[in-house]
Order: sequence, then C-alpha cells, then structure tokens
Amino acid sequence: MEPLVAAAREKRAQAVVHSQTMIKGDKVEGFLNEVLSYAQATLQSNCHDVPIRAFAEERVRLAQRALHKRSCRAARSETAHEEDLHDVRKAGKKLRYLLEFFQPVIKGGHGRVIRKLTTVQNKLGQFNDIAASETLIRDASFSGVPPEVVEESLRWLEEQKGRRMRDMAG
Repeated sequence: MEPLVAAAREKRAQAVVHSQTMIKGDKVEGFLNEVLSYAQATLQSNCHDVPIRAFAEERVRLAQRALHKRSCRAARSETAHEEDLHDVRKAGKKLRYLLEFFQPVIKGGHGRVIRKLTTVQNKLGQFNDIAASETLIRDASFSGVPPEVVEESLRWLEEQKGRRMRDMAG
C-alpha cells in the first residue's frame, strides 16, 4: 500500500499549499473583517438588554434541540448515512463548546455531559476520518498505483467503518 500512501501524501501536500494560498489572499482578510464588524454591530444593537445567563441558557437549549433532532434523524435511518453522522458530530461539538464557554454563568454542573459529548465526538470523528478517506480514494486518480492496491485499501476502509459503527452502537 506504500504507493497509495505516498500518492495520497502528495495530494494532501498540494491541497495544503493551495489552501494556504487562498487563505493568504486579500479578499479573505477583507471578508473576515466585514463579517466581524457586522457581528459586533449586531450584538451591540440587539443584545444590550438580555442578561448573560438567559442568553447562555437559550443558546444551550437551542443547541441541545439541534443535537436531538440530528440524532433522531440518524437513528431513524436504517443505514446511518455518513452525512447524518457528521451532522450529529457537528451539533454535538456546538453544544459542547457552548457548555464549556458558558459554564461559569449557567446553572448546573455540565462536566459529565461535556465528557460524554467529547467521547462521542471522538468516536464520530474517527468514523468521519475513515469515511472521508474512502471518499478521497474513490474520487481521486492515483497514477502509478496498481488498481488492486486501491481496491484493497477501499475494502480495509469499509471494514473499519463497519467496526466503528458497531463500536458506536454497542
């Protein structure tokens, strides 16, 4: 599998250089400054009368609702789709970050919930890494890599996805 690994590393290095070039562009910095100014203006004009605790509790409640909704959608599916699981992971991250950020002002200890969310996110992250690797290999062309090596890699990734799904379910 070394030819596939080497080819994937080269593609990744090319993607990193491309991303860095795009991020360093003047348009990106200007766009981010505009978004930051807009966010500051919005917060200053709309949130001056809202107590921080009420604001924090509402944000956490909305994030809990979004996580529940996405979890139910993934659970209803006979075969959980990778996108559904990724949506669960993102919603869990948002809730966890809100709990961590607002922990000093919201009532009740949330340490146990934060630890559980972290564990679930790590498992979903491992699954997502495998699924993303599989997609990358399927969508990319690897000249110089024998097709049987690519197929063997895809079979191994498929097995890993199944193992991760069983681990998450049990």
